[in-house]
Amino acid sequence: MYNGANIEITTYIGCPLACKFCPQDLLIKSYKGENYTGKRIMTQGSYKSMLAKIPKQVQILFSGFVEPWTNPECTDMIIHTLEQGYRVSIFTTLQGMKPEQATKIIQKLKENSELINVICIHLPDKDMFMRGWKNKPEYFEVLDKFFLYYIERGGLSDKLQAMTMDKAGTPHPAIAERYGLRLGSFYGHDRAGSLDRDKNGVSGEAMISDVRHSFKNGCSATPSTFYNHQVLLPNGDIQICCMDYGLKNTLGNLNDLEKWEDIFTTQEYKEVERMSNTVEYTDKLICKSCHLASRTE
Repeated sequence: MYNGANIEITTYIGCPLACKFCPQDLLIKSYKGENYTGKRIMTQGSYKSMLAKIPKQVQILFSGFVEPWTNPECTDMIIHTLEQGYRVSIFTTLQGMKPEQATKIIQKLKENSELINVICIHLPDKDMFMRGWKNKPEYFEVLDKFFLYYIERGGLSDKLQAMTMDKAGTPHPAIAERYGLRLGSFYGHDRAGSLDRDKNGVSGEAMISDVRHSFKNGCSATPSTFYNHQVLLPNGDIQICCMDYGLKNTLGNLNDLEKWEDIFTTQEYKEVERMSNTVEYTDKLICKSCHLASRTE
């Protein structure tokens, strides 16, 4: 039974979509720091090895810090995950996916519908905040397949979602004209202080205000201070959450652990707990700069 824990899979370091609300430059710089292993891509073999350490009660999300299909093995990773009986969510722009992969993955989603939590397609917006999107026939061939899958299951819902980064909910004209689609409004944020707004050209957009918390904190996205919505990187590092593009709060490395649950006994995790239970603001814990932090005192 699902226990509320989630791990986002970052299949590759360096997303080609280069969305304005996504601090990819900081991620790449941080990943290439003093502990850089040279491993930017998660192989199918390493993924299977790490997944085997994660209990079935944990949901596996294909999202993380990258478009999942930047890694050509993503389709096989998802199929393996479903075959192992894990609950799965997918957040994708669909860029990088081949039409034959779309056919293959959609069939697997149909066969394992009871294991699917959310499928969310991130569409390009009218102002092209998704700077690396490629307006090519192959993309629309894939998108057509997914939209047909959505329609067969009753259209957009809590389980089958679509989004865009336009504050009015307007997709790119090529999308709007083809499907007559309009979505909900979008509000960006600075990824817990990770995003340089001026450098990325979003300083004047609809953005949630910066925050600096001076209270004992938990996370509204996880129970209390039990940080169980994590991100797994290709080298096995587990980050505190999907805000941590600067890789400030690494909780441990799954390759070094016997099982995933051991992450909550590492010195790194204990240091996160200590800082969370401190009133003072510190830039060493991203939660102190995050709009999702919750007061625990």
